[in-house]
Amino acid sequence: MLYSSSNSISFGETCADAGHAAHVDMQSAHTLADLGEELKTAGSLIHVVEARSSVRDRLRNEALDAKLGDINRFTAVADAVEGFQT
Repeated sequence: MLYSSSNSISFGETCADAGHAAHVDMQSAHTLADLGEELKTAGSLIHVVEARSSVRDRLRNEALDAKLGDINRFTAVADAVEGFQT
């Protein structure tokens, strides 16, 4: 699920909740990379939070940590959204 710090078409920061994903396949990783590139062009970053090790490993192996804002296990969705509001 994606959460954004902006209610308009222009996204500020975006949070992808990966807490319930046990794995990510190649197609999903590439789709997330494409979304990350589009949002980066618009001036936003995607922060992947609560990601399990298998998800983090797949995303990092596909070099998504460079295309996305952050891939983090320890940041909770609530903490990320709170950070957007400050």
